Amino acid sequence: MAAANQFHPIVPAKPEVEVSVARERQKSLLLRAWIFSGLFFMAVPGTLLGFSNLIAISSHHGFISAGLELIAVILFLRAALHHKMPKPAQGETPRRGMEPWMMSVLLGTAGLTAAVIFNFTECLLLALHNPQPSFPHALDQKAPIILVDS
Repeated sequence: MAAANQFHPIVPAKPEVEVSVARERQKSLLLRAWIFSGLFFMAVPGTLLGFSNLIAISSHHGFISAGLELIAVILFLRAALHHKMPKPAQGETPRRGMEPWMMSVLLGTAGLTAAVIFNFTECLLLALHNPQPSFPHALDQKAPIILVDS
């Protein structure tokens, strides 16, 4: 190590170099602050405004949203009805009964369908009979429990 210092002695930096290094560090810090503030103001206000707009839209157009959800579930069920079990190959015995995972998928689909129909029905009744665009307090407290239990 001593031999390496003989060929490249450490020379103190000139004042102009120190000033230049300090200026470059300040520019680097300013660039980092500019990038961070740009990302912050792009993500946070946009996300909050987008979320608040979605909440405002859903409160005014809950019936339309519920109707579209119901249509989507009906389309899914219609597409699922066209799927058939493959025929067993020659020499194989056909399967009897349903496997446990199939039962869980069917039960989950039935629960989703019931929840979407319930939501559509309540939104329709709300649109027809309630002057305020929000669920009554009692229903608002019980609906999540009904939907989770189904």
